Amino acid sequence: MEGQQGIALFADGVVVAGGAFFNNDFQALGEVRLIRARIDGQLNFNGGVIDGQGGDALSADGIVLQGDLHLNQGVRALGTFRLMGAQIDGTLMCGHAELWGGDHCSLDAARVEVKGQIKLGEGFYARKAVSFDGARVAGSFDCTKARFAAEDEVSLDLEGLHLQGPLLLRALDHPLSNASLAGARIGELDDDENTWGDNIVLNGLDYKSLAASAPVNAAFRVAWLGKQVPALSLVGHPASPGDDFRPQPWRHLQHVFENMGHTAEAREVGVAFERKLRDIGHIGQPPQNWWKWTHPIYTSTARGLHWLYGRLTGFGYRPMQLLVWFLAIWLICAGFYWYAASQQRVFGPSNPLVFQHDAYFDCRPDRGDAWRQANPGLETPPTYYGNGNWYLCQTLREEYTGFSPLAYSLDVLMPLVDLQQESDWAPLVPTPKQGYWDEFTSFGWKHFVRLLIWFEILVGWGISLLMVAIVSGLARRSE
Repeated sequence: MEGQQGIALFADGVVVAGGAFFNNDFQALGEVRLIRARIDGQLNFNGGVIDGQGGDALSADGIVLQGDLHLNQGVRALGTFRLMGAQIDGTLMCGHAELWGGDHCSLDAARVEVKGQIKLGEGFYARKAVSFDGARVAGSFDCTKARFAAEDEVSLDLEGLHLQGPLLLRALDHPLSNASLAGARIGELDDDENTWGDNIVLNGLDYKSLAASAPVNAAFRVAWLGKQVPALSLVGHPASPGDDFRPQPWRHLQHVFENMGHTAEAREVGVAFERKLRDIGHIGQPPQNWWKWTHPIYTSTARGLHWLYGRLTGFGYRPMQLLVWFLAIWLICAGFYWYAASQQRVFGPSNPLVFQHDAYFDCRPDRGDAWRQANPGLETPPTYYGNGNWYLCQTLREEYTGFSPLAYSLDVLMPLVDLQQESDWAPLVPTPKQGYWDEFTSFGWKHFVRLLIWFEILVGWGISLLMVAIVSGLARRSE
């Protein structure tokens, strides 16, 4: 069939009581026009060639089809296959079909309404873009084993798609690149490890769940989110990572994982999201109305606290990690306290009735000097030679609370718990020197233990407040 002025078949507005069939021997040199046609049965293109001669191959915008639309048996279209605004009561089946397309698009089905399913299956090839922008589909959208445009072309445009059934993107001929699912609403996403290439638009994509066969590995899904771009029109235009970032796909994936019961994966995505915010500079952004000189201070402080929060609790998603830090600090500090008490003689009783009692002179680290000062001119008894140690002193009565490095460290670390260690024992800190340099150069184990106790007190309060905040939900970002 060879037409004039680039049109092989002009059937705009035609009403067909049955079906329309274009079979293997159908050859059209020019555009086939079925704009706003009404067909009560099926529309089948089984084999054959439609050569748009540089224009559209099929123009069926606004067509009303009460049956199925089939593109099978190796049908070839040279030019755009247009179905914009079409109404199809049955199924749109594109099996063995080659749509070479025009300048930009192979299949343009924007705003199409399909009451059945769409199947772009094995043998389907589109050299240019396939667009279902704003389409409404009651059934499934199956692209299993389909072949879309190469990486340097827009491959699949599903922006604003309303799909009640699942979207199947499995076993594709090659990874899907330069595809847009922005604002699409689908019932279920069914993909595989090889589905996604680079430059995909996911902002606004809403899917109720992932299919049972789809990967739920958090690392795979984070890498998937890392391939997104804000819009296909911006591909190739340099921009800062912060400007390109879209948080909605991250939050939605977390929500889907939690609804599916994959709480561990949801937490991993949450942690990756916080790290992503830090990497692109969205953590520590100061208010614009603040003085400029405060911005670096605010940013450095916020980023430092955010980093510490992540290390301690996994940004609130790994609260048990805080317990590991608690145990590590408790045991490490207890080890320092044991060495300071047993080897450096740093600790002593804080009760004056004990450390000033003459019966315990031999327990004092300075027992020789103290005895000679209290008894001038007398010979020092042999028992007062050397240095005493309150921690190991056998003279100290059992009724007095004995020093325990583990219990002392736990008492210091837990602000609301009293194990009677911190109240009965304290480090022996020497009197400060008059000069700053003398004080600095006299720094020793006694000073170090005092600083360590202060550090542990602050850490204990911080851990306690963080734990309360996590339990109450205040320290975890809203979902």
